[in-house]
Amino acid sequence: INDDKWYNIQVTYDQNNIVGYLNGVQTFSYASTAPLDITTTGICIAKNPSFGRNLSCSVGSLSVYNRGLSAKEVLQNYNLQKTQFGI
Repeated sequence: INDDKWYNIQVTYDQNNIVGYLNGVQTFSYASTAPLDITTTGICIAKNPSFGRNLSCSVGSLSVYNRGLSAKEVLQNYNLQKTQFGI
């Protein structure tokens, strides 16, 4: 990942697998059937609160869904957002 470049990062979880995508392309997947660790502290984006580390970036768009997205839906989101950001 380079500075001064737009990236679309999506991570989806369907109660069986956690799958990560970079610019609409799957980059990792691993099985996970454990429940998500849900707390009342909210969602933390671009920061690891356990270590106090921040990712130096700007978040241009954020969506949270109540279900895991399919690979097709992830690609549709990527294509829509890249046109919105002039890519």
